[in-house]
Amino acid sequence: LVEATEAFTRIIDWAQKHGSFLAFVQASHLRAGVWWRRGNLAEAEADAENSSGHPSFMLRPGALVQVEIRLIQDDVEAAERLWHDLGLEQDPMAGRASVGTRQVRARLRVATGRHEEALNEFEASREAEDAWGIRTPAHSTWRSDAVRLLTTLDRVEEAQALSEEDVGRARRFGDPRPLGIALRAAGLAHKDTARLAESVATLRPSPARLELALSLLELGAA
Repeated sequence: LVEATEAFTRIIDWAQKHGSFLAFVQASHLRAGVWWRRGNLAEAEADAENSSGHPSFMLRPGALVQVEIRLIQDDVEAAERLWHDLGLEQDPMAGRASVGTRQVRARLRVATGRHEEALNEFEASREAEDAWGIRTPAHSTWRSDAVRLLTTLDRVEEAQALSEEDVGRARRFGDPRPLGIALRAAGLAHKDTARLAESVATLRPSPARLELALSLLELGAA
């Protein structure tokens, strides 16, 4: 994530130096996604908003970030308004990027109490991953969201089985952010403080500060 931030910053600097607005827009939206993964919400929102008026095909990462930020701030009404204003509801949901878009739509559905619709989005995410041969948990963490929802709905056995799948994928990949997220969801599904503690330990040295905060919160609550 740090290397990605630096790479997109170099592109933005180049774009400003050479007057390339399209390159500036694309790199800003992509860097917004990286800032979000790092938990730097102010920087993520600034990058997303700096170029939100340009009809670039790279708009989606920054648009999704703006919705995610409203959700994490518990401003569901603003998140839903942004979702529609940014045209995300009209997204054809085709291609590899549809997995991440569906994850955010599912989060929005959960926040507004439409749980079955959210579960349908998670299932569609799995189908899209299978269709595109996506194996990396860095692409999307929808499984952890689904585990949390299934746990809330008292579908505990389903939640636990999915959490084991999620943790296994994340361990094989080895990146701390998706692993920490998966461990947090597994800890909640299994009511296992050891997994929550491992999530904190996994995320603590990583740049994913927001995810660390969320895992500390769950560990403290447990």
